[in-house]
Amino acid sequence: MRDCDVSDSQEAVLKAGVKSEMAYQMQKTMKMIALDVEYAIVNNDTAVAGTSVVAGKFGGVPYFNTVNVLDGEAHAGEDALTEELLNDAIQLAWEKGGTPDICVVSGANKRIISGFTGNADRQRSADATKIKQVVDVYESDFGMVNTVLHRLQPDTRVDLLQTEYWKLAYLIPFKTYDKPKTSLVNGKVVTGQLTLECRSKEANSCIVIASE
Repeated sequence: MRDCDVSDSQEAVLKAGVKSEMAYQMQKTMKMIALDVEYAIVNNDTAVAGTSVVAGKFGGVPYFNTVNVLDGEAHAGEDALTEELLNDAIQLAWEKGGTPDICVVSGANKRIISGFTGNADRQRSADATKIKQVVDVYESDFGMVNTVLHRLQPDTRVDLLQTEYWKLAYLIPFKTYDKPKTSLVNGKVVTGQLTLECRSKEANSCIVIASE
């Protein structure tokens, strides 16, 4: 739930580029809700049943992706992402019947993957002074995996997901309601309930690597 309040004076005053202060604040409110949901999907490693005094919290990818877990240090003696770890994690899911199609990584780990020589796509420009090296699709022995760069993904975790088994499920779609008017203030509140569904934990895998 998110809300916003705007006074009659704020709504009446003309501001450069803003025709309606309420519309502007509602736009910001909806963006904040989207960021809240995005953060929960990427980072929530626990789920909390809501009560009359405690807000509920749905489990994100780390809450569900716990079956095929590779600890970099314990598995291969590595405290950073390597091509061997990535392949081993893909194979781990494949052996359980899964076919991961995306690899969610932080900026630091995306740069590491782009440096893998086996999949590096190097292009020399026409003036022969620039080299482009990037890996957006990693081709493993067990299928193609799209690398997805995400700002909220921690450097200590890489998630390999088969997207067809993940879904956002809405219990109550988000709606906007007017708050009771108080004095010269108008308010609106946006409420809704959703959760993340994982229909097959075995189809996914993750790599846990040590932080610096």
